[in-house]
Order: sequence, then C-alpha cells, then structure tokens
Amino acid sequence: MSREPMEIVEELWQRIWMDDDLDDLGDLVADPYVRHTRDGTARVDPTQYGESVAEAVKVVRGTRVVIDEMVTVGDRVWSRMTLHAVNLNLGEEVTITWLGVYRIADDKVAESWVLHEAGLDWSRG
Repeated sequence: MSREPMEIVEELWQRIWMDDDLDDLGDLVADPYVRHTRDGTARVDPTQYGESVAEAVKVVRGTRVVIDEMVTVGDRVWSRMTLHAVNLNLGEEVTITWLGVYRIADDKVAESWVLHEAGLDWSRG
C-alpha cells in the first residue's frame, strides 16, 4: 500500500521525537539511507540510523512537533519544522528549528538534507 510522501516524513518525526520508537525504522527509511547533515554525509542502514538518533534522544525529549511548512515536489518533501522539547540533562525547555529535504523512494526516506538550529522558533507568526 503506497503512502503519501508527507505522511512518511511526518511518521518518521513522530516515531523518533515523540514516541521514542527507534527499534525498527526499516519500514520508514531505506537501506541504505543517505543522510546529509552539518557533520557530513553518511550512508547508514535503518539500525545504524536508529542508533545514531538514540544518542540525540538521550538528551532531548520532544514534547511537540510543529510542521510549519511542508510541500512535496516530485520525489522530495521539503519541510520546515519546529521541535519543542526538554533538554533532559538541564531540565530546561528547548526549541529547535529544522529545515529538511527528504527524497522518498519505494515508500521510504532514501536520502535527506537536513539543517537544524537550537533556540530559533520560526513557528511564531
């Protein structure tokens, strides 16, 4: 059953940041999944991706994800999202804005280009 590209990206965000469901991301990300971030480019399998994300969610637990803008163009989902969360080490609320482009292939995220910035809240209009 084919899913809409935006639904796939939304589900990935929900599972990672809100549900802390990192055990089997193979139904959402391709093998390999190519990630382009400020740290460079990495080709990972779904298990490796889950392990890398697990490090982030040890410190930051999402409380709300706001999809500020999202549009599909061909096989790509362009998004601007705001994550409201708690820094578990400090016990403080944090806001992180994300800009991302996600390439969808065979109903999975096959590649992404993502930047994020802490302390920036573009969701306020």
